Amino acid sequence: MSALLRDATVLRRIPRSWIAGGVLLLLVPMAIVFTLTWSPLSGSLSNGVFLSTPVNQNELAERYGVKIDLVAVTAAGGLVDVRFSVLDKDKAEALFEGDGVLPIVAVEGTETVLRPSHGMHHDLTLLKGGRYFILYSNSGGHVQDGTLVSVVIDGVRIEHLVAQI
Repeated sequence: MSALLRDATVLRRIPRSWIAGGVLLLLVPMAIVFTLTWSPLSGSLSNGVFLSTPVNQNELAERYGVKIDLVAVTAAGGLVDVRFSVLDKDKAEALFEGDGVLPIVAVEGTETVLRPSHGMHHDLTLLKGGRYFILYSNSGGHVQDGTLVSVVIDGVRIEHLVAQI
């Protein structure tokens, strides 16, 4: 019992500034990690879904020279396949400019965002009349036949696309 009292007295003798310093020493790195990994625009917002400009398929073709051909669930529901065609190479290059700009898929009505896997992260060589496909992991089964999705390409959002099988 006397050892327990001695330990309690030792704790009382530690200056509060040291305790506060120890707490700060723990909290500051945690705050830094939190700040670097989370933003107030988390979920779909951090990926520019709601901050992007909505366009329909006709506007996408006219302004950006691209047409979304297909959003499909494949591989027993484990993958989402997005296919698009380049109608005008110059307009499409303006849309896909930048390092590794690839479309993301946002499940409408949720904050679920599918990104291409790291292995698919590369620059596209766009050709007029070219057809391209990108596969996305659908491990959570968020996209199913009939699910409404938006495809976002560098700040441009094509809404209300229906996923097919």
